[in-house]
Formats: sequence, structure tokens, C-alpha cells
Amino acid sequence: MKSRKTVKKSKQAEKKSFGIFPFLILSMIGIALCFVSYYSLQSGLISEDKLSKYTGEVIYKDVVTETYPMTRDPETGVRERPTKDFFHLRLKGLTQTLVSYNMEEDYHKLENALTLGDQITVLFESTSLYKVEKNGVVILDDKGKRLRNKIVGFIAGIGAALVFWQALTMSKKTSA
Repeated sequence: MKSRKTVKKSKQAEKKSFGIFPFLILSMIGIALCFVSYYSLQSGLISEDKLSKYTGEVIYKDVVTETYPMTRDPETGVRERPTKDFFHLRLKGLTQTLVSYNMEEDYHKLENALTLGDQITVLFESTSLYKVEKNGVVILDDKGKRLRNKIVGFIAGIGAALVFWQALTMSKKTSA
């Protein structure tokens, strides 16, 4: 027959081993939130003086629809291919195609304001288009996108701190 001490110790050991899994899961979620926060803040806090500036002639402009793998709508059960529209822009003398995405996927204003052969000035980073000016008039400005990235970054940072705090309090409770 087992003594009370042995039963109590085995329950404590079981409680401690069970407590490590939630701690690890919460820690992984916290790390993922830290990455989201860092990259969102990095793209949201970018200043215009750190962006590349180029003035050139428009040689290509188009709204391109990208199709993603098949998914099933959980409500209707219908299989569908989700799509997103992006605005692509090429300038003479610039090697990369610049891309802009807005959540509404409405590019009519941008498409109508630009014609092939126009001289425009763009601010961009890598292939991401931040600002388009034509004759001193701003046609596209991604301040709203940068603001959303800042908000997402701050919320993800706060979420990461709360998740890490919860993980630490859980680990203290199970070790006691």
C-alpha cells in the first residue's frame, strides 16, 4: 500500500509535467506575436526619407488578380479559389515592378490618373509602392496602410506581453 506522501508527490509531479505544455504553447504564441509586432511596427514606422525615390516614365500599369489555392467555405461547404487584386506599375529605367495593395481592392482612381508615358515620382521600398506623385499632385499615399501596421504592431506587442505574463504565472502556480 502506498503512503500518503508518495501519492501526494506523484500528484505534484503529474501536475508539474502537465503544466509545462501550456507554458510552452503560450511561449510559442508569445514569440509569434513578437514577430508580428516587430515586422508590423517596422513597416508602419518607416519614414519617407528612408524610402527610395524615383522619377520616370510609366511604361506599364495594370491591376493584376492573384489566385490562391482552393479553400472550402465553412458555412456553405463550397470550394472556391480566393483572389486578391494588386496594382502593378513599371517605370522606364527601373528594373523591378512596383506593387500596391489596398484592402478595398479599388484601383480606379489610380488607374484613371495614370496613363502610359506620364512622368511620375514614386516612393518605394523593394517592390512595395508607398507614394505616387504626378505633376506635384499625390495620387497614391499609403499613410492609412502604415497607420494600420502601427496599430497591429502595438496590439500584437501588448498581446505578446500578456501571453508571456500568463505563461509565467501558470508556470509559477504549477511549480508551487
